[in-house]
Amino acid sequence: SAMIGDLANSAQRPHAFGLMYVAFNLGFSVAAPLGGFLSQYSFQWLFWGDAATTALYGLMILMLISETLPAAVNSPAPDPHHDDAAPRERSGISATATSSGNGFVPWRTALQHMIRDRIFVMFCMATVLTVGVFMQAFSTLPLHMAQLGYSENNIGWLMSTNGILIVLCQVPVTHLLSRFERLSIIIVGELLIAFGFGLTALASTTLFLFFTIVLWTLGEVVQAAFKQSMVADLAPPTLRGRYMGVFGLCHAVGITIGAPVGGYVLDRWTSQVLWPACCLVVLAATMVYVVTYFDLRKRNEIRR
Repeated sequence: SAMIGDLANSAQRPHAFGLMYVAFNLGFSVAAPLGGFLSQYSFQWLFWGDAATTALYGLMILMLISETLPAAVNSPAPDPHHDDAAPRERSGISATATSSGNGFVPWRTALQHMIRDRIFVMFCMATVLTVGVFMQAFSTLPLHMAQLGYSENNIGWLMSTNGILIVLCQVPVTHLLSRFERLSIIIVGELLIAFGFGLTALASTTLFLFFTIVLWTLGEVVQAAFKQSMVADLAPPTLRGRYMGVFGLCHAVGITIGAPVGGYVLDRWTSQVLWPACCLVVLAATMVYVVTYFDLRKRNEIRR
């Protein structure tokens, strides 16, 4: 993600991140039904295949990808005419971060810089909440569908709807929405995710389940490319990898918390509590994004 932020300017980033998300979900759209099929015969083959494809990915990164940090940021003071200067100025993030001559920023300096960035901190908090709920799509939602009587194969095909829609819709939707403010787009996506998961409590038919998956998938499509673009814009070039790393860590925290908490709620209070609770959590995250939106506008007005 940091590499894409380095290679694309602010206007190009949603499109670049959107293409990466399409590539990711091309794999997912194949993996879900294939995983459901293999699990009916042998989970061992499923995990061996997962290990092999992951190892291949690592080798490709090692052998084919080179450093992308612009040479211009290897000095402590970034060039104000660099095409990344405008996004940083609009976001109110300081363009200077103490670094050595080779562009490296000590971890203490980087951490202090990120902690002082109130907008980034709130953005990360909302991300943890949203990802925690989104994790239910891949943990408790299959269990919920199994309780409704669906087979592993049928669950796999229903879940593949998510990846297929992303592949079909991500690029055109990103193109259509690029003219709007990024946080506004993210807020709309949050609302779609909230109601998509909330309505799952009422979904007892295949068509209704399909509709709820489409709803929260559209929320994912709407905001996916713009969240990473926001983080890339907020970060100075020499800290872009750190910002993206913390943003990725927030995803990991959301996944780590979301799966066991969702499983506990489903087991203890059933799906009739889980899905409305998911809706409320994402609505809370939406409110954090709304506060972030107004803070960002206020910061931009001060900078003008």
